[in-house]
Amino acid sequence: MVGTELIPLNQMDKASDLYTQHSAKYVGRDQLLEASLPLLNCKWNDVVQFSALDPQKIADELKKIKPALKIFRKHYFRVPVSQIIG
Repeated sequence: MVGTELIPLNQMDKASDLYTQHSAKYVGRDQLLEASLPLLNCKWNDVVQFSALDPQKIADELKKIKPALKIFRKHYFRVPVSQIIG
């Protein structure tokens, strides 16, 4: 990860290495790239997932429920609420 901004996948240049790298996470679940989130009136890949809980704790609990679960995200970032622009 480089830079100071979070960019939704739908706003990335589809010919860019950045898009290619991040869209690869959806191989085998490509339908999510077009999935709609009605309450937010946007597509799945237009949002950045945030959680008030520590993501590692979430991952640990998911692994307890489903030990074979593969979690591809290896890094988590802490973003102060003051830096979130609505």
